[in-house]
Amino acid sequence: MSTPTSSTTPANTATHWKAKPASADYDEMRTRLVSAAARLISEKGISALRLEQVAEQAGCARSSVYRYFDSKDQLVLAVIGRDFTRLTEIIYSQVEDMSDPAEQLVESTFLCIQAMRNNRHMQELWDPQKSSSMSMATMILKGIPNTMADSIGHIFLREARKRNLVRDNVSNKEALRWLLMIITSHGAFGFNVMKEQEEKEYLRKMLLPSLFKLDVTDKP
Repeated sequence: MSTPTSSTTPANTATHWKAKPASADYDEMRTRLVSAAARLISEKGISALRLEQVAEQAGCARSSVYRYFDSKDQLVLAVIGRDFTRLTEIIYSQVEDMSDPAEQLVESTFLCIQAMRNNRHMQELWDPQKSSSMSMATMILKGIPNTMADSIGHIFLREARKRNLVRDNVSNKEALRWLLMIITSHGAFGFNVMKEQEEKEYLRKMLLPSLFKLDVTDKP
């Protein structure tokens, strides 16, 4: 009769082996890994990203990366999610003084498109040879926790919510998903050839009827 081995499958050990979010060094180590991955993506691109290089830059063993991320894709999503969260706050600071919530939303979306077109991490997700471009919205949302996605959606619609202009059946997360679909379609299919006012008019027609209680031509 054969002697049982002491090996166990990853499925049996994964929960026990994973880093615990409540631990003192969890946030610090996870931030180091995401920052290292972001630097490497900026230098070499997503397709050339290797976890052993991430580990080396973060100052840990390759196996340690898997304590915080299940896969390379999950790590990339964390980088994209971090970038998008930072971008959202920067953009809102640029439009918070606008008095018209509808125009504020259009301007925020336009600025987001411009910024994402210049972001190396997101450019590759728009490359049809490397990614399904229309899945980018889903990828970003997967990389952002639900609570954070709801917060980001609220930022885009903050003034409109205050004035009760957002459709009753539109949650912040649903609004963010629709915004991302519009943003990715512009980035992926070359709408940057439009003139600024032409692009904003297109955004106005795509965004306002879906998210606001107003007609496109109405003013709050």
